[in-house]
Amino acid sequence: MDLGQLAEDYVGMCLRKRGLIQLANRFRVIGAELDLVFANKQTMFVVEVKFRNQLQTWQVEEFLPEDKKIALTRGLLSFLKEHPHRQLDIRFDLALVTQTKRGQMRIAHYIPGCFSHEYYMERWD
Repeated sequence: MDLGQLAEDYVGMCLRKRGLIQLANRFRVIGAELDLVFANKQTMFVVEVKFRNQLQTWQVEEFLPEDKKIALTRGLLSFLKEHPHRQLDIRFDLALVTQTKRGQMRIAHYIPGCFSHEYYMERWD
């Protein structure tokens, strides 16, 4: 298992500990993958996980360029087709994960609502 997958597993564990229900992990369709999909009673959280050895300076656009946002939205639409009973608010989050000096995973930054998917969904309506 590579470090990116370990980071996804770590973030998933952290979100489950917070009481969220995991709906999917590594949901794949042609041209898109949703790393993690979680929900509570009101909201579905699509979480993009990025692992880096070091995070000194960063911007959301570095991790989520325009084409990645389009791919994530495409993946979301496919997920919703397979799970039509999910009438929840939707939020895209970004989890940036690093390792400590001892090699343990840690979430360095968690950015809720890192982009608005509505703009991209209008392209497919």
